[in-house]
Amino acid sequence: MLPDDTFRKRLQHVVAALEAWAAEMEPWSDIELGFVDGVWRISAVPHAETACPFEIVMRPDQRFDMTVGGETYEDLPLDALTDIPQLVRAISNGRVLIRHWSSSTTGLEYNVEMIVDLPGAGEGRFERPNPEAPPIEDAELMATPVAFAPYRR
Repeated sequence: MLPDDTFRKRLQHVVAALEAWAAEMEPWSDIELGFVDGVWRISAVPHAETACPFEIVMRPDQRFDMTVGGETYEDLPLDALTDIPQLVRAISNGRVLIRHWSSSTTGLEYNVEMIVDLPGAGEGRFERPNPEAPPIEDAELMATPVAFAPYRR
């Protein structure tokens, strides 16, 4: 965890980068951003139906929550605060893949996996297991992928 003053400085740089991205993407999406109730929030709903909507909330406790393509991931560490603008650019460029892992026999969903291709930095991988699913070793799983198009066409 960063000292508060260092975190605030880095957050200011990230906010400036996200504001620049928002100004650039305005013709292709509806974007809301700014401080609300002590957190900084950005959300984008692209005009293209096949592009990926998202919302990211950066909290003062150096954690963040995000919803990408309808999948929510909460209480993530903001260790790599500078990766947030890169994550947002990758989402708007259609570089998101969501996989729903389900039992091939029962259809029960075991896991949701989201991969965001971050050019030059590898990938951001986020997973959300189903806490009510039995152990995976007892199941044969199949993936149902969901891919997205870029905001700009």
